Amino acid sequence: MSSALSLCSILDANKLTGPNFADWLRNLRIVLKSEKLDHVINSPLPKAPVDDAPYDEHQAHRSWMDEANVAQCIMLASMNSELQKQHEYMDAYTILIHLQELYHVEGRTARYEISKELFRCKMAEGTSVNDHVLKMINLIERLGQLGFVMDGELSQDLVLQSLPDSFSQFVVNFHMNKMDVSLPELHNMLKTAESSFPSKKSSVLLIGEGSTSKKRKRAPPKKKKKGGENKTNPAKAKVDPKSTAVCFHCNKSEAFEKFKEYKNEVEKQTKRSIKTLRSDRGGEYLLEWRVSRLSQRKWYSLSVDSSIYSTVKWGI
Repeated sequence: MSSALSLCSILDANKLTGPNFADWLRNLRIVLKSEKLDHVINSPLPKAPVDDAPYDEHQAHRSWMDEANVAQCIMLASMNSELQKQHEYMDAYTILIHLQELYHVEGRTARYEISKELFRCKMAEGTSVNDHVLKMINLIERLGQLGFVMDGELSQDLVLQSLPDSFSQFVVNFHMNKMDVSLPELHNMLKTAESSFPSKKSSVLLIGEGSTSKKRKRAPPKKKKKGGENKTNPAKAKVDPKSTAVCFHCNKSEAFEKFKEYKNEVEKQTKRSIKTLRSDRGGEYLLEWRVSRLSQRKWYSLSVDSSIYSTVKWGI
């Protein structure tokens, strides 16, 4: 009896108020089962034996009535005062029947919500199968406590159909081998299968931002003509009057024409005149008619430079 009193603290912490009937009934069954009294709420009171019945029948009836009285007291003590007044003259079995009739709607609603969550339960790819299966087992057991008990095969099917595609081979093997296991066994099998999956390392693209303090200047892209001539248009870029511009060409015969094009573009863009023309004395600027043309304007001087390219230097 002392153990029953200690377990009754569970009911004291969760007294029946009405809406919590399902939780209260679960705790009540725990307490009554610990004292071997759960049979008195599952069966009605037996009829009293006749006077000339054997002694054993009278003794069994008196034992049943004593146990029913103890269960009744436990049930009444775990209710609020309003419910106690309604049920104080009922035996344990009748109290339970009456409570089920009163709160059947709440129990039906609870079963609906749990079953909805169970049948819609789906495991997302990449999540833990351990947590998922434990959640489903808990929902299945809660339905059983509310009077909806599923058989083993239905429970297995619910768990298997909730798995993602990565477990498809496991499901095929399970059905091919016609396995029939309990939910805890299925839980362990799925954990073992998950541990055997190859680990997927995600590819990470690192995008770094380079330093902008020092940037190398790249030469403008070259466009090739069919004849093999490289055509560049350095005048399109913004020109610094204090800098040196480089113009590449293939044939010396084209140098002066390129120079004239470049001169016009530079002077138009900078609104300044070229002051110095430097050459490698290759002859492209020293033909008599070109020299006389340039000497009339008196804006150039000649000097030796690299033999690879011609450079036009101009200043303020």
